[in-house]
Amino acid sequence: MSTRSKPGKFKNLDDFGPGRIKALFGLHPAILAEVLFRLLPELERRRKARLLHRPNRKRAYVEQDGKPREITPLIKVLMTLTYLRHNVSHEVVGALVGFSADASENAFHEVLPVLRAHYRLATGLFLTVASAVVGLIQFNRGFG
Repeated sequence: MSTRSKPGKFKNLDDFGPGRIKALFGLHPAILAEVLFRLLPELERRRKARLLHRPNRKRAYVEQDGKPREITPLIKVLMTLTYLRHNVSHEVVGALVGFSADASENAFHEVLPVLRAHYRLATGLFLTVASAVVGLIQFNRGFG
């Protein structure tokens, strides 16, 4: 019997086959892994910098303090890729992973600048996520 993850409850992408990953996010699993490898640390770095330099902070920043986040950086990236791939509303994307439309939209606005910064094509244009990511990875492999 196959154990499928409930919306928003999947812990890893191994629950999905390569075909489903490509269909959902528009990227081959190996390329998606490379995208996640690049984006997740940068998202965390930006979050930490935002918290450290918040002007109205009343107490010292302590790492791992407070309530654990419900929407992890992984989920934020996957929601953004799904939104860009399928061009559906944030309500649909949020429902797919078990969160609200507002959560999807907030994630989109947090992830998109990082995605653009990491995957800008040589022409300066940001095309589709898939073409930008694949193009940059192939470019880097050829000259790296």
